[in-house]
Amino acid sequence: MPKNARYTLAWSPLHQAYKLHESQGSKVLDIVPESPAWFAWVSQVSSFAFHGRNGSYTACKECKQRGEGYWYAYARVEGKLNKRYLGRGIGLTLPRLEQAAQELWLDTPDTPLQKEGTAVSRLLPSPPITQREKAFLPDLQSEAHALSSADAKQRHSRFDQRSRVSHASGVGGRKPAIEHAEAAALSRSNYPRVPLSSNTSVPTAVAQRFRHPTRRQGRSPADRKTRPALAHPPVDPLLATKLHVPRPRPHMVHRPCLIQRLQQGMERALILISAPVGFGKSTLLSDWLASSAIPAAWLSLEPQDNEPARFLSYLLAALQTYDPHLGTIRQTLHHQPPSMETILTVLINDLLTRKATAQEHFVFVLDNYQVITNECIHRALSFLLEHLPPHMHLVLATREDPPLQLAQLRGRDNLLELRAIDLRFTQEEAAMFLREVMGLPLSTEESALLQARTEGWITGLQLAAFSLQGRDDPEAFITAFSGSHHYVVDYLLEEVLNRQSEDIQNFLLQTCILDRLSAPLCDAVREQDGSQAMLDFLERANLFLVALDEQGQWYRYHRLFAEALRQWLQQTAPALVPALHLRASRWYEQHGLTARAVSHTLAAPVPQPGPLVEPLTGREREVLQLLLDGASNREIARHLVLSMNTVKKHVLNICGKLNVRRRTQVIAKAQTLPLL
Repeated sequence: MPKNARYTLAWSPLHQAYKLHESQGSKVLDIVPESPAWFAWVSQVSSFAFHGRNGSYTACKECKQRGEGYWYAYARVEGKLNKRYLGRGIGLTLPRLEQAAQELWLDTPDTPLQKEGTAVSRLLPSPPITQREKAFLPDLQSEAHALSSADAKQRHSRFDQRSRVSHASGVGGRKPAIEHAEAAALSRSNYPRVPLSSNTSVPTAVAQRFRHPTRRQGRSPADRKTRPALAHPPVDPLLATKLHVPRPRPHMVHRPCLIQRLQQGMERALILISAPVGFGKSTLLSDWLASSAIPAAWLSLEPQDNEPARFLSYLLAALQTYDPHLGTIRQTLHHQPPSMETILTVLINDLLTRKATAQEHFVFVLDNYQVITNECIHRALSFLLEHLPPHMHLVLATREDPPLQLAQLRGRDNLLELRAIDLRFTQEEAAMFLREVMGLPLSTEESALLQARTEGWITGLQLAAFSLQGRDDPEAFITAFSGSHHYVVDYLLEEVLNRQSEDIQNFLLQTCILDRLSAPLCDAVREQDGSQAMLDFLERANLFLVALDEQGQWYRYHRLFAEALRQWLQQTAPALVPALHLRASRWYEQHGLTARAVSHTLAAPVPQPGPLVEPLTGREREVLQLLLDGASNREIARHLVLSMNTVKKHVLNICGKLNVRRRTQVIAKAQTLPLL
């Protein structure tokens, strides 16, 4: 029999899974518990250390003369070696291993060896523990978790001291090595500790169990079955600051109209605040909760929370800030693996039970929900919305619309929406912000102009205000302020553009030269299909896209956003700019929109004008003047009383004499030459 267990099966809070690895190294075995490979592995080994959620022990296989042998669990509790029957190898499932840990650490009576009180234990009596096992088992409880060098030195010092005391006193006749190993195993347990007079430490739950007078008298089997394994299982520490409602800033613009609309949302299941970055979503929510004194739970999400188990842990922790008693449902996490719907079902039932007699409504805020992309989490949240308790209201603050049943909620009038058009500052709010928050002595006209330049985008106003501080000519700066300002460019690049995929970045840069966008126009400028899907994505993602009609055919970019994109395009791909403008001009010309075609032609660099190949005739001058006025061929024919073919011939002659190919180029070149 080996001195140490070669393998350890341990629960990993980080990965939310059980990992099997070699005890003497960090190598993780590619064996999933309860899989065929697991049961094949169990049949080939004789022992392993188990460190689960309910406790730690050593599992040993004891072979008889016939058969494959039976597995037992051993652990020292309060200095006493205890034993539990596990069963045959085929029965070593995760629930059975955790059940044995619970029986050893939480349901252990006062006797060194528990008398088999369960039906499983009575099937096969536990043989007595031999002296050889007593010397062997404590060393098998070594844990594979890495310890810091400081902790290791401190523990070894404490172990050596205990070993010397035990050796000097000779209590129990145990060898120093055994005492040392026992203390090491107990000190590495996942449980908090309480000191005992015997100079040893045991898990707090065990100590409480022996100190409580009623527990010392024993419990019925029914009590032991219903008792939860752990009220708070060991998990990675949660960051408490993510669970706190942000404090309202001392100097901020109070927005009573929006707060009143949020208050109306207390009659609906979901409040959705969806807008691009910098529109004050979190600030508005914190002001609402502070001013209305509504009970609330808050969770600020991060990209790391995109893992279901971590998301669920934070969700439960956030709800505990509203009702600490909701923590009892965390026992559902003990059985691996529960579905999120199962846990949410218990949560919903618990909320209904605890608030059955109370009429108090509360809100649960999930801030920065755009970082969640896991479909499992989206489905779980949809399930929660579908079965939300009447007194609970969910609030999502996000930069993009979540993939939830929003249309269904709208149809039921169970959704309140606030979007960028609602959140942007009005002229009055902008003036108050610039004057009272940013401390700028601007006139009403100057504040109104800056509000118009930024379209009420709060962060845009703030960036402009930073640049205005200390300037003597605020009016000149405000007039020239645009998205090409380096503060705006840097902010939008970092917070918006760099966070997008390469395809979205290319689409934004190729179409930013357009004042108005439609799918066919974008297809022509990009020289590829698929623009409608891109526009739909930009609209859902709130990427500073403004709809110009109810049908979703025409859009425009936020002015500062478009100007910042054009600045970046000019810096990164200047040679592409003329080609994009010419493609746009060609599309507008084909669709009879001459004025817009000419504007894009003029925006593209025009070659230096040369001498005319041949002077224009008087009739050609008349046609050219009408072209410059934006008239179509039909209008020119009607005005000059000519046929359509004659007008087309005159236009072709003019193109030839000006050495250009299209009428928009004719107009652009005519504006550079004294032809009329």
